Amino acid sequence: MRRLFTAKDGSMFGQTIPAKWTYTGPAIEEAVSRLVWVAEQGQPFVLLQGGRNVGKSTVLRLAEGECRAAGLTTIRLNTAALDLPAFLHHLAGALSIVPAAGTSAVDLMGLIRDEISGRAVCDQILVVLLDDLHLSITDADPLLRFLMALNQLTEGAVCVLATSSEDITAGIADLSELRVILEPYRAEHALEFVLGSLPQTNITDDGVAAIVEYGGGLPGRMTRACEMVKVALQADPALLIDRSVVTALTQETLLADVA
Repeated sequence: MRRLFTAKDGSMFGQTIPAKWTYTGPAIEEAVSRLVWVAEQGQPFVLLQGGRNVGKSTVLRLAEGECRAAGLTTIRLNTAALDLPAFLHHLAGALSIVPAAGTSAVDLMGLIRDEISGRAVCDQILVVLLDDLHLSITDADPLLRFLMALNQLTEGAVCVLATSSEDITAGIADLSELRVILEPYRAEHALEFVLGSLPQTNITDDGVAAIVEYGGGLPGRMTRACEMVKVALQADPALLIDRSVVTALTQETLLADVA
């Protein structure tokens, strides 16, 4: 049932990132490769951890694209504010299961188990991608253990890739097949990220440096600043983006409060 993941560059996890991808940096590329490797190997679960705006959701989105390109079926859900029954209903819907009104959580689990088992017979591998696991209303441990049990039942036909902040319970982190933690970009990678995200005209070196400093190595912050610069240039194509303009944009908008 398992499919072997063959890295294009010969390394254990890494594969060459397609040119169509925007700049992400080595840390994100490695995180994507690790998540895809786990899915291809038919392993049950891998947890990607990191603080706010380090790119966890981006990694999950890119991993989803790679899994689909490899022929795997994917379901991506945000678990924020979901308890176990609500999650089961969302997962059932994504699997095209239409439960009767009032179906209990236990019965939903049975329906989901039967659907995934049936797909496994057809050699279909399912990758469930869960974003913001730490924001679910209840402990995610029962949910993960249910899906991991399905992995064993189907000999690797379902895999869970999840993101969470670093303060997730140790028990959940211990379930992960690999330890994958995203950290802020180093200065040189942050500069490459900003340069790759901005237009090539009307921006001074100190303007670029100001965005890098503001971003603090966090892709989320840098992306928001770059998008604000693009909006400013659309409004005034002749505007010269220097440090003073970047400072004004970040101070006069909600960007100054982004954590």
